[in-house]
Amino acid sequence: MELHQLRYMMAVAKYQSFTRAAEEINISQSSLSTQISKLEAELGTKLFERGARLITLTRAGEEFLPFASEICDKEATSREHMKMFTAPDRGVIKFGVFPGTERYDFFPRLSEFAKRFPNISMDFYEAEGTVLVDMLKNNEITCAFCCAPDVCGDVKFFHLYTDEMVLIAPPDHKYADRGEISLEMLRGETFIFSEIGSLYTTVLGCVMNSLNNTGGDDGITLLKTHGTSLLTNMGMVAAGFGLSMCSEKAAKNYSAIGYRTLKLAPPIPRIFGIAVAQGNLSQPLVKNFINFICGFCK
Repeated sequence: MELHQLRYMMAVAKYQSFTRAAEEINISQSSLSTQISKLEAELGTKLFERGARLITLTRAGEEFLPFASEICDKEATSREHMKMFTAPDRGVIKFGVFPGTERYDFFPRLSEFAKRFPNISMDFYEAEGTVLVDMLKNNEITCAFCCAPDVCGDVKFFHLYTDEMVLIAPPDHKYADRGEISLEMLRGETFIFSEIGSLYTTVLGCVMNSLNNTGGDDGITLLKTHGTSLLTNMGMVAAGFGLSMCSEKAAKNYSAIGYRTLKLAPPIPRIFGIAVAQGNLSQPLVKNFINFICGFCK
């Protein structure tokens, strides 16, 4: 049976007339009658009693009508859902952000996109960058705003912002009043990092590589936290537990906590942008989103 035959049946059942149903769906009455007869022949039973004035459903027709309606509804729903893969201006974007995204002036860009394309809706998921990339690979989200070092494998990264890392230190630390500090001067210090996220894996690696290059065996001590936020770690720094690092924008946002910030020499860049799973890049909706956001940020 064909979908159009099911729609024809539903129209005849609604109007109880071949004439009115044919007018509604804009075909000839003879064509409509022929298609209904073909459907009945395929099903092996009559669907309608053809009276002199009204066309009524048979018992079999009454039983079959809900199935016909369900099939047509599902077909329409599937077509609408597939538009997210074919239409650039409608659909759903599942978007990942990391805690602290608000510091990078990114949400105003998303807001402008939402105003420009009101038929595109966005679902938001918050997690650390490395978790967001895993979600991308598992198709749990469409795009993510994250840091470049978090990205690997089958994920495409679009650069939007570059920030620099700064050292954060307790207010009474021996280096607290310096404007700039070299990585070599950090030998023997205690560093606080959450084990989740690229700060722990990449920034700490920069420090360790620098210290190793200068010789000696007195590196740094790591105070590793588990699942804590950047704000919690900064509070620990301010209380004197040790040192840490974060992007300059983040440091300025939380300066009221009471720590000191120092520039690093040489500088360590912190690159942020949009990550997209390679498999999603062919979707017109995703292309439209990337082009808008990247163009907006230029």
